[in-house]
Amino acid sequence: MKKIGICFIIVISSLLYNISQSSAGEIVWQTSKAEALALAKSQGKKILLFAGSMT
Repeated sequence: MKKIGICFIIVISSLLYNISQSSAGEIVWQTSKAEALALAKSQGKKILLFAGSMT
């Protein structure tokens, strides 16, 4: 019974890993807010803006 549970967990985790890898896209980082806004607007996308000091 314990072996079946372990096999089940391995199968489910490998399926979830494959699903997440197949739908993952490449992230393009911009260092300028103006460039990021222009690129996002041209592609019809939203942006995630990180702000803070680099210390």
